[in-house]
Amino acid sequence: MRTRGISLGLGVLTLVLLRALAGAQSDGVADGKTLYLGNCSGCHGLIASASSLPPPVRMAVAVPAGAIRPDGRPGVGGHRAAASGVAGRTEPFGAQLAVAPPYGPSLRGVYGRPAGSVEGFLYSVEFRRRLQGVIWNRATLDIWITDSQAWVPGSMMFYTQPDPEIRRKIIDYLSAAR
Repeated sequence: MRTRGISLGLGVLTLVLLRALAGAQSDGVADGKTLYLGNCSGCHGLIASASSLPPPVRMAVAVPAGAIRPDGRPGVGGHRAAASGVAGRTEPFGAQLAVAPPYGPSLRGVYGRPAGSVEGFLYSVEFRRRLQGVIWNRATLDIWITDSQAWVPGSMMFYTQPDPEIRRKIIDYLSAAR
């Protein structure tokens, strides 16, 4: 009878510990989401359902007020969409081509994905060259988030995160957001 009571007690204790561990893991993902929103979403956008994601890269032509556009109409300031171009280049009619947010590719499903593979995103030649064959996993994301410029000098990502606990939580969130 006593053995049965000990076994039952151990079983209950095991269940309590497993529930606590599961709760801690879900809290880690919640913390990671908060950290992602504060540190990553400004450039990479929100991680939402695939159907609600914005186009990966948008370019816009900023037309200065007073400029004459190619169609002969005066520029009134503002933007018009453009499918391609070189950021910062001055167009013949005085417009500037600029990149509009989100600046980086969507990170939804990044965990397990080959680097440089978001369709429609314009990766730099150096990024594609240095990260060819790299799969985003815990180790590679940790290196990238620590200091992307150390891995790919001149890449468009300038964010660095020296705190390993913050990196771990962000990566936990990214690994769960598939």
